[in-house]
Amino acid sequence: MKRIAAAIFAILATCLPAVADVLDVGGPTPDASTIATAVLLANDGDVIRVYPGTYGSFTVNGKSLSIVPGVRGSRSQVTGTITISSLLGNQSVELNGIDATRSGNIGALTIRNCAGSVRVRDCTFVASGGHFGVAVPGGTISNSVDVVLTGCSLDGCRGSSVTSSCATGGSGGPGLQVLSSLVALYHCTLTGGNGGAGGGYFDCSCVGDGGMGGSGLVLLGTGELFASLCTFSGASGGLSGDPFCWLAFAEAGSGVKTLPGSTWNLRILDCNAGGCSGCPGYNVSSPSSLSFVPASGKRMSGPAWLKDDEDMSLSFYGSPGDRVGLFYSTGHDHDISPMFGPLLVHVPSGFDRPLWRYLGAIDASGRLDVTLPMRNIPNLTHVNLHLVGAVVSTFGRYYTNSLTPVLLDSAW
Repeated sequence: MKRIAAAIFAILATCLPAVADVLDVGGPTPDASTIATAVLLANDGDVIRVYPGTYGSFTVNGKSLSIVPGVRGSRSQVTGTITISSLLGNQSVELNGIDATRSGNIGALTIRNCAGSVRVRDCTFVASGGHFGVAVPGGTISNSVDVVLTGCSLDGCRGSSVTSSCATGGSGGPGLQVLSSLVALYHCTLTGGNGGAGGGYFDCSCVGDGGMGGSGLVLLGTGELFASLCTFSGASGGLSGDPFCWLAFAEAGSGVKTLPGSTWNLRILDCNAGGCSGCPGYNVSSPSSLSFVPASGKRMSGPAWLKDDEDMSLSFYGSPGDRVGLFYSTGHDHDISPMFGPLLVHVPSGFDRPLWRYLGAIDASGRLDVTLPMRNIPNLTHVNLHLVGAVVSTFGRYYTNSLTPVLLDSAW
């Protein structure tokens, strides 16, 4: 463990602690009563700790922030939409431990126009209610170059059923819709909404069609997607207006669907796609390409934040006998190897050996737990650590999801 501690000391030495604020939302000594107010008060690089509670919509626009649970392992509820937008190339947002539900014609998560990095971990986003005319996704990502969702669940809206003769039921929304972006998904569940029933009950002269089922993931434009250990579930199409006249269901959603004219490079590692009876798994048409990485998915877990007088506990999951190493870095990245998945942290070519350490082998339970000592950092400062595991198996080396825990001085 002395070598590991030395590695962390080396990486922290290259990461000057940020003289920035830690703002509490709720809790025993709140700086703000709402997340939106805390975001407004925060400066670039600040940390926002959100204590358990129910909050309204908020937007992070052009600002680096780490938004983490006030009580580690807890979750907070947002009634509305979380928006992350317009990050510059040197900016990043980490969002952790928030569940958002939005009713209306907009989803619960929007990430758009980000040249910087967005990391969302252990969150749930739901487009609730039945909708007619708009297939509302649980979340949308557009025109962003480095987005990673880890351990997240996204549900699209269900389509509204109608009563008017000849009227078509509402279509279900996708779990996640992505436009022209670079995205990695780890251990996520994306679920489309069911289509609504058509109108015309007891009127066989004019029976409306059911609405189409939503897909788990919909891709349009041009982009690149890597997914590991994910579940993509399409939903059933709605029933025609009067089953006594004729029984017909509308088109079901797909697990993963690229829209016509889109150009996507998809790499899939150990995922499940399909959902309902009749839901296609992967509905990917040329010029998009779909490939499956020949390995078993690996993952890691760790804290959202910790203090500098604590040890950091990490867990790695894989196959018994897999050997585990850890990369330490100073920033995010989105380099994707066709065979090994995304590195997700910035490791310069010819990197120094202190940026990498061997941790041990995964045991018969399929898990390796390690505890790493931290170092003391200056009073009232913090550091964002950037970590990713590399698991060496009989098939080769594969990268796990990345983690960006916030290391706080113990005075916070």
